[in-house]
Amino acid sequence: MVAANVTHGIFFIDIQQQELPCVETEIVFPARTVIWLQLQLDNYIEPVLSALRQHYQSFTSLSIATNSMLVKTQLEQFFPELCRRVQYSEQNPQQLTVTDAAQLAACGTALPAFAIALQEPLLSPALARFKDYFMLDARITDIADIDTISSLTDELIQQLSVQQCAFSAFVQIRLLSYYSEQLNHYGNAYFKSLALGLGDQHCDLQALWALVSDRRFSVTEQFFIYNQIASLDFNGKTKDKSDFAMRLAGYQSIVRAMCHAINLQQPFIDITRRDTKLVFVFLAQFLGIRHAPSKIALDIIKDLSAQGMQAVMIDSCELMPRQGSVPWFGAAYANRANFNTDLIEYEGVSFNYVQLSDNMPNANEMLSVLNLVNSYRPYFCVTVGESILADMCSQLVPNVVVPTVARLPHTLSQFRLADPSISRDGVTITDTDFLHGILDYRMVPKISRSDAAKPSLSDGPFNIAIIGNRLDIELKDDFFRFLATLLPFNVRFIFIGEFANYPDWCQKYAFLLQHAESKGFQSELTTVLADCHAFLNYPRVGGGHSALYAMRAGLPVLTLKHCDVYSVAGSGFDSYADIKQEILQLIASEDYLQQQSLQALQKAAAIVEQRSDITELITMLSSSPLFNRPGFVHTDL
Repeated sequence: MVAANVTHGIFFIDIQQQELPCVETEIVFPARTVIWLQLQLDNYIEPVLSALRQHYQSFTSLSIATNSMLVKTQLEQFFPELCRRVQYSEQNPQQLTVTDAAQLAACGTALPAFAIALQEPLLSPALARFKDYFMLDARITDIADIDTISSLTDELIQQLSVQQCAFSAFVQIRLLSYYSEQLNHYGNAYFKSLALGLGDQHCDLQALWALVSDRRFSVTEQFFIYNQIASLDFNGKTKDKSDFAMRLAGYQSIVRAMCHAINLQQPFIDITRRDTKLVFVFLAQFLGIRHAPSKIALDIIKDLSAQGMQAVMIDSCELMPRQGSVPWFGAAYANRANFNTDLIEYEGVSFNYVQLSDNMPNANEMLSVLNLVNSYRPYFCVTVGESILADMCSQLVPNVVVPTVARLPHTLSQFRLADPSISRDGVTITDTDFLHGILDYRMVPKISRSDAAKPSLSDGPFNIAIIGNRLDIELKDDFFRFLATLLPFNVRFIFIGEFANYPDWCQKYAFLLQHAESKGFQSELTTVLADCHAFLNYPRVGGGHSALYAMRAGLPVLTLKHCDVYSVAGSGFDSYADIKQEILQLIASEDYLQQQSLQALQKAAAIVEQRSDITELITMLSSSPLFNRPGFVHTDL
């Protein structure tokens, strides 16, 4: 038992070579105690965590030391909250002096608060069974065992949910990442995804992206994992989003593997042999005009038609595919619209439409599209969002990639468009890398200004518009809790967009029943916005077009600075508290509201006036030397 007057603890993890059970010894110094743990390297983590829990409430602060650099690295990597600075020392704990103990104590840190319930086991039986299952031969634990994996997952989640010991629950979730590195490749992927799904925000993004280039997975499995990680980034489930280079490296690896898988051989088609009136437009998921990327593609086709050019849309069905599925907790899959047509009409323009199967990516269909490009020889291709198939086609004809969010798109094609206002993510652009085809181009919808009079503040509540195509999956509890803080100030929330689970949120947050309404999708957005006073952007990727519509209607835009909408609005806030203060100021003064409304109108007008024309794009493409060379040489990647 630790002496009652001890205020600081020191854990010394002594890694021994010989086989021995966990040996724990106390060495007491004035006002501090050393807990000396003698362990083996291949079985140290659980005894250390168990001992830490046992002594957790005995100390006001703690230092950790070890004679193993690997243990130091692992503890700092997987348990930084508990082991922020682990000291390396080869000194025998029995030889520590009072001065030595004082020096170790000086590096100590306060431990985070956790509920401790020692009557509960540190690790649930479910986690032990889970780990043992994935330790089996890799051929056993593939997607075919999804029922068993789901059952084990449900059991683990259920046991975690009833635990009173918060320390144990925290440890088990964090151990998923620790054990993932020791499992077969399917277990590695599943444990990492499960840890994130259970709320572990402290993930190693580099280790996560390493799964994409892990050759133990097939190329379609690598592509599936790539999409799942990209989805985690997109939905904000990774605390520190993947940087550009990290994601591009994974993307390059996939493109290279796909090219080798189909043995891509077709030579690049010279400009003199291409049809100057034909353009192929690629989209990884076409869902119709309600879907923002699909609407971008449709508007591009309409603009091309106005220039006398014919477009063919290739709906490649690459986004979030089921093909190549591996065990992945909370796996996301894209919707697939079945239009059952080869001809689509949009605002008076007809164009050919080719939809690939929901079995994409597969070699046969990719080769078919490449052969289609080789046969019809379009002048160039346009890709809205990412498409590995379109990047492969850039080996035959030039391809320009249009972003759907406020950041540089990932591609190996000749060109990518970037709004002059968006961040380049700190990427250095040179003449020799894959980024040299960046073209400044402002692609915004043609939105007319709304001159409808705004309701006066004295006429009723302050109406706040909340717009989104993915309200069902993107709205979170913290956003609704923030909305609740605005209730004393006579506000009303107007949700615009498909929102199937709105009744569920109303059941959870009853204030919505009286202070909000869901209007669903609105084809005439400006009409609905005429009754609103401000546009509130929830934390997300995308949303720039919604913000522009709001600004054209004279609505001040309220957004956090880390959101894409910030690049459109030109201003933002650091926190919800700052947004709340701005809302209160808008509510308090009609003059201030009118001033901010005028500023929104002026900003929107400037953006629309700077809208790039499709003729500018064609000129930029055709005048570039990249227009007559392959996007990349896949054999040299």
